[in-house]
Amino acid sequence: MQHIADLFSTAAIPRGNGPVQPFPVRLSPITDIPVLLHDGTRSSPGAVMSATHTDEWMVVHRGVVLAEEYLQGMTPDTRHLLMSVSKSLIATVVGALAADGTLELDRPVSDYVPELAKSGYSGAHIRHLLDMRSGIAFSEDYLDPAAEVRLLEQAIGWAPRRNPGVPGTMYDFLLTLTNRRTAARSCTAVARAMCSAGCARQQPDPDARAPV
Repeated sequence: MQHIADLFSTAAIPRGNGPVQPFPVRLSPITDIPVLLHDGTRSSPGAVMSATHTDEWMVVHRGVVLAEEYLQGMTPDTRHLLMSVSKSLIATVVGALAADGTLELDRPVSDYVPELAKSGYSGAHIRHLLDMRSGIAFSEDYLDPAAEVRLLEQAIGWAPRRNPGVPGTMYDFLLTLTNRRTAARSCTAVARAMCSAGCARQQPDPDARAPV
């Protein structure tokens, strides 16, 4: 999870140099609190985090940091796979695009990505995707090797291809879609604009290419 940049293209959204809300730190012995696991054995939050290969965890209560721990070689500055945190970022960007009229939430997704007209997303609107009610058949049963989430991992090259009929590399397909779109702002660029507005200071352009 800490080496995504070694496998795929990534982008950093600059926070900028403006003021930030500080989090007072008042560390408590949360890692040692006794807990009872599902099988009846006793453990602690610290032991659970270590046994589950957790890279970092933090507990914030009423604006105060009570626990913060980095494991597996991770540091506060390490890039890490966002997982479902991406949903919050994408929703924020979509909200900004909807506010300025670039996106209409009640239009079909296929109006913006025509290739989806012949997929399971046919008929779904942008709002359906934001509400996670597109109706797409997608199982996240991680113990089922035939679940869509496992097939997705094979399609993007995260796992060996063990299921016949798994589609080609999804990453390459997404790159092709991106190349067909012209005059479009990237998600990172929209997030940069929002950060610039929030701190009243222009942020570096993540889409600008460094001179060779």
